[in-house]
Amino acid sequence: MLSFMLNSTFPRPSPVAGWSQRLGPTCQTEIPRPPLSQVEADRRVLRVLAPYRTPCWRRSVWQLATTLGGFALGWWGMLWLRQYHYAFSLCLAPLTAGFLVRLFILQHDCGHRSFFRSRGANDLVGSLLSLLTFTPYHTWRREHAVHHATSGDLDRRGLGGEIGTMTLREYQQASRLRRFGYRLYRHPLILLVIGPMFHFVVRQRFTQGLPKTWKKERASVRLTNLAILGLALLMGWLVGWQNLLLIQGPVILLASSFGV
Repeated sequence: MLSFMLNSTFPRPSPVAGWSQRLGPTCQTEIPRPPLSQVEADRRVLRVLAPYRTPCWRRSVWQLATTLGGFALGWWGMLWLRQYHYAFSLCLAPLTAGFLVRLFILQHDCGHRSFFRSRGANDLVGSLLSLLTFTPYHTWRREHAVHHATSGDLDRRGLGGEIGTMTLREYQQASRLRRFGYRLYRHPLILLVIGPMFHFVVRQRFTQGLPKTWKKERASVRLTNLAILGLALLMGWLVGWQNLLLIQGPVILLASSFGV
């Protein structure tokens, strides 16, 4: 009788509660917090990211040096392996292309003026990297700014190097030939292999499509072309034109495909 009264007055804890107590506070049910407003959530994100907003020149120089060193070693390794067999040389092409993609990433950060604190240092490093990435720095920087300002805006399509996009209604109203061209343009072979190679090697060598008021950007294209030509002549003299084309060609092809 006493046992029945005790059990009725003080019920035994459930097995789930017992396991929760033994496993610690992480398994216990948390009290739901009231949802944060969008402003409070944005402020919390800014507080978390604040320590990473200021560039550290030591880290920047280290990243630049290790990436340039890795690219140079990969390129030299491909050249050294070619004396045995070209297939051995191609085995290093993906790694070398990866370092080239990273160099473009560093150039991208320079374009946002976030790699160094100094504006001049960002522009200098970004311009020098143009010789390896085949991307005129000042031209790309302005086009990329337009991309950030217009991305996803259907009323301002085609700006900032955007990939051509049609709405469903526009596609349905287009001619059969235009539909075929649109689908061919978006074929993976075009969009991920041929297109990127054409963009970096051919399209960025010309000023067509750039507004005439973009004088600095147009000059960036011409100066970059002259610098790339000078570097190509130097490398062709040092390692031979055949070696230059057989090594740099696959590297640019893979890097442009990886980068998109």
